[in-house]
Amino acid sequence: MNLIARRAALCAAMVAGALTLQGLQSATLTGTEACAPADSTAQAQPQWQPQPAVKTPKAGTITFLIGKERFTFVPGQGADYLEPGKWSYLPTLDLETARQTAVLFADALPKDLRLRDGGLDRITSAILEGEDATVAVPSWVIAAEIVIPLTYVSYNGGRNASTALDYLDGYVLKANETFSFNEVVGPRSAERGFITGMSLIDNRFVQEQGGGICFASTIVHQAVSRTDVEIVEQNHHSRPVAYVPRGGDATVYYGELDYRFRNGDALLAFEKLQRPNGLGLRLWKSMH
Repeated sequence: MNLIARRAALCAAMVAGALTLQGLQSATLTGTEACAPADSTAQAQPQWQPQPAVKTPKAGTITFLIGKERFTFVPGQGADYLEPGKWSYLPTLDLETARQTAVLFADALPKDLRLRDGGLDRITSAILEGEDATVAVPSWVIAAEIVIPLTYVSYNGGRNASTALDYLDGYVLKANETFSFNEVVGPRSAERGFITGMSLIDNRFVQEQGGGICFASTIVHQAVSRTDVEIVEQNHHSRPVAYVPRGGDATVYYGELDYRFRNGDALLAFEKLQRPNGLGLRLWKSMH
């Protein structure tokens, strides 16, 4: 039997089911004698590859404690204000998206609340984690605030008081430390921005460098007296002043008379307040 006939017979047997595996193994046909056309080529079968698991962001309910307030975040389609104390957020694994949500929320906080350093990072991390959690956020709350009219203060005295408050603006007093007005404000020199103004010394008014700065130290006392800190040193003018009730003033004289108080267990931050007809101070207390 020639080669072509042998191939035809073998293929017919395979189709009919007459050729068993043993018969195939004992067949002496060469590779060119297979049933497929002689010029066919073997096609490599693709191998199955495992696909990486898709990570799904968690979508828990997060409560942020900021100051004395509670803000609850629930999963939603984006960062949205829902009602007082309640927001929605988009569950995400993307840092930038979580950060944008945190910034949007921080910008919408009430004016009597501020985030401290690290507060924005803590909110961002909680959104990325997406766990059911209550998170205390480093923050500031208003401890006291006072504005006193400039009605009874001379122009130069008001300028010196404003300059002194500039040195206090942004100052942060550590917990349990003692504040000294003279140490923070420093000498009342022209190089430091002070000018000649009216001072009350020994029951009479005199012109001197930095005169009128006691209006600033009195503002500090008026704010501090509204908190629970301990006043260590307070001196009064030789006669009552018109801008606060009797006993509510705090006179200072560099190197001699100071205004000092001992802070409590929290940080205390100073913020200068400037109004068209008044000067003041806002004190911020740290929480969490």
